[in-house]
Amino acid sequence: MRRQLRSILSKISLACILLLNGGVIWGQWQHVGNPGFSKGSSAYINLKFHNNIPYVVFKDSENNYKVTMMKFNGSTWENVGNSASTNEIGAFLELEFHNNKPYIAFDDSDNNRIPAVMRFNGTSWESLPSPSANTAYDINLKSHNGDLYIAYIDFGADHKTTVKRFNGTNWETVGKQGFSATGILWLDLEFHDGIPYVAYKEDGDGVNEGNNATVMKFNGSDWEVVGERGFSNTEITYSNLGFYKNQPCMAFRNEDDNTMAVMAFNGNKWIDLSSKDFKGEYITNPELKVYKGVLYALYTSTGGKGRLKKYNGKNWENVKEDPIVDYYVSELTMNFLNNDIYVLMQDYSNSGKLSLIKHALPKDVSTSNLEFSKEHNYNIYPNPTKGILNIKTNKETEVRIYNIAGKSVYSSTINNSSIIDISSFNNGIYFVKLIDKDEVYIKRVIKN
Repeated sequence: MRRQLRSILSKISLACILLLNGGVIWGQWQHVGNPGFSKGSSAYINLKFHNNIPYVVFKDSENNYKVTMMKFNGSTWENVGNSASTNEIGAFLELEFHNNKPYIAFDDSDNNRIPAVMRFNGTSWESLPSPSANTAYDINLKSHNGDLYIAYIDFGADHKTTVKRFNGTNWETVGKQGFSATGILWLDLEFHDGIPYVAYKEDGDGVNEGNNATVMKFNGSDWEVVGERGFSNTEITYSNLGFYKNQPCMAFRNEDDNTMAVMAFNGNKWIDLSSKDFKGEYITNPELKVYKGVLYALYTSTGGKGRLKKYNGKNWENVKEDPIVDYYVSELTMNFLNNDIYVLMQDYSNSGKLSLIKHALPKDVSTSNLEFSKEHNYNIYPNPTKGILNIKTNKETEVRIYNIAGKSVYSSTINNSSIIDISSFNNGIYFVKLIDKDEVYIKRVIKN
């Protein structure tokens, strides 16, 4: 997901208690390497796994507030390369692995905070072309199905949302530049079933004055709203987007009472997922992730203690000890590997340095009984394809195909099934849009 700004987990259980410079980790949570393993205090922390190895990236106070990347070698944490940037970063930093190489995106504080993207070539960091000559906030970097994407708040488009894809040489716009209806805050980019989605807080435009939550997706030609604009019906901060049961869900802080809310789209409208279970907690930095069908929520609660809950289909329940740590943390983020949950934190029991802890999940982790997905009657194959697409349906259907820039490159109407030859198309990503009287279905297809 994404997140700059996050925080960690806290409270009790039974077994072992580790005392670390006054901090307490409860129960069966274990440190990965030494606690406080970074040289200086950290900010804008990221945790990713590559080849089962944990990597972290952060803004490093001991590195003139530039980017530092570290990995765990099985016994200790070690730096990967030298400083990842020649300039100080601003307030946004993202790590992503793409084609087996680590990439980072950040706002260049010494260059008008334009978006910068770099990759590590095994020896040193090298720069990619900048996606924009304008200032950018809330930078998101994602690798999906062999392509690298960036999303950001675009100061060159009235602070609206722009998403771009790297074609190997330059960045090309997905849809149009600045596609959101208003200026935005708290942007998050995620993919599901090959389709890019964005979630954000609207900045008010006379139609939606409440600075509410909105989610959009790319339909192959343009960006469209999922459900209704401003569905939260309250001002929000700290938006985070996830997917549960094949539908988008969103966590945010409700500014009416500073508590956490989680809402999910059920195919027709946005519904609340037992946000009452978070009442009474002043929260920051919520993060949603799904692992083995279970929806998890990580956030910082009252007093700066990190908490972790999972959704059982009806209510949110604590994952083991609550809270996980008995000291103040300000940023945290989670990830999963081999049935273990990992939490990276800015650890103020260790002067704001980085600590990584992990916990084994129960062996019976399974999906909850909440179901949102809707059945459809379409089948598109093979994917990827070298040129032939088989499309099967049981009714009269309009077929439209769009390239990554949203330009229509094919249209026809079929009955039951059809074979479409796209061998003359350039290699790349296309969106097949199927329309009948009952529904619209979009499938991302790769032509190679």
